[in-house]
Amino acid sequence: MAEALQADHQRLRAQGARAFLSSLSDRISFDDQGALVIRWGSGLRLGLDELDRVLLVPSAFCPRRFLFYRDRRTLVLYYSPGAAAQEAGGAPPEHLLLAHAALADPTRLQLLRLVASTRLPAQEMARRLDVNESTVSRHLRVLLEAGLIAREAQEGRFQYYAVQWRRLADLYGETRAYLTAPGDLPGAGGAAAEGDPGV
Repeated sequence: MAEALQADHQRLRAQGARAFLSSLSDRISFDDQGALVIRWGSGLRLGLDELDRVLLVPSAFCPRRFLFYRDRRTLVLYYSPGAAAQEAGGAPPEHLLLAHAALADPTRLQLLRLVASTRLPAQEMARRLDVNESTVSRHLRVLLEAGLIAREAQEGRFQYYAVQWRRLADLYGETRAYLTAPGDLPGAGGAAAEGDPGV
């Protein structure tokens, strides 16, 4: 871990803050106005004038390439040391991993189907799926982080969600692009991928 932290420190100094942050995950970028954009739900855009600082916290226990929360004018980013090198080394893009993992759970897939078909608060979704509310909340967070749903509206204490159809439609093409990308394959000794499966 110490070596990964040293490498990250050198990369940060050499690339600058924006390039380093963008290299942590394909879900972090900057738009034309210089605002920080995080692919989360329907997208989170933070103008740099809204932040006093971005606090980077390396963590060996980070389950993703990064996690974040905002505390007033501070954005705290927990990241896995070496994530920038992993992203550059041909590892699958994080947004693909999150989306496929989110869809691989039967409860989440049923929940996504409910969100797609009707407008319900989490409490009613829990009742219909015969699970407790905390389970539904946890699954909604996973779908939200993967960008497959977004918060649509809040009415009183009830939060409503909407399926991100564009994200679902793009998922196949993005997965295919990754699978058929030219370059070295892991463990293939430099052999490049050949052909297109023509699915």
